[in-house]
Amino acid sequence: MPPKPKYTKEQLIDAAVDIIRRDGIKAITAQSLAAILHVTPPSVFSHFDTVEDIREAAIEKSRTIYDSYVKKGLAMNPPFKGFAMQFVQFAVDEPMLFQLLFMSKKNDPRFSEYSLLEGHTEFILNAIKDTFPLTDEECQELYIYTAIFTHGIASMTATGACKFSEKELAELLGKSCRGFLMAIHAPEDAHTDQIPKTGGRVDRVDAAKYLRRK
Repeated sequence: MPPKPKYTKEQLIDAAVDIIRRDGIKAITAQSLAAILHVTPPSVFSHFDTVEDIREAAIEKSRTIYDSYVKKGLAMNPPFKGFAMQFVQFAVDEPMLFQLLFMSKKNDPRFSEYSLLEGHTEFILNAIKDTFPLTDEECQELYIYTAIFTHGIASMTATGACKFSEKELAELLGKSCRGFLMAIHAPEDAHTDQIPKTGGRVDRVDAAKYLRRK
């Protein structure tokens, strides 16, 4: 019978998450875990068969940490903006975990897959519907626009490219949301879908009409 491990499964996973926070997921090895847990490398496999299994468990724990931020955001008023604020806050507090979950290359990079990975689409859509008088289709549209915008801010924050105060972030999200709502209700126009070209005549856009609702 193998000796009883000197640490729990949860302590092992926590050690793996701490390694991600410091050096990224590839730094999780039997040696790096053993150094934190003060054991020999072979004894690291008391709870898991392989290092890859440990890494997967650490990813799941990272998602659990992220979920706690989402739960806090959706409990705010308004919940939709609270979610966006907490999405960025997760990037501020846990930049390496954010990069692991939301900035890693995916096999299927479509937005529909991104929303599945994020994991809270239904709750966010309900929060939007509770806040704004929108159809289901319009709620989905606002969610996509805001998710892309918010991800950009969070990515800038997680990589240290930019830093925003809570007040600045609230103002950015508020103005972007108003802009997206106006865009959703603005008349269709060829200019909005036009791909810019090199040279040629520049067509002037009647910006005023984008402020008029249908």
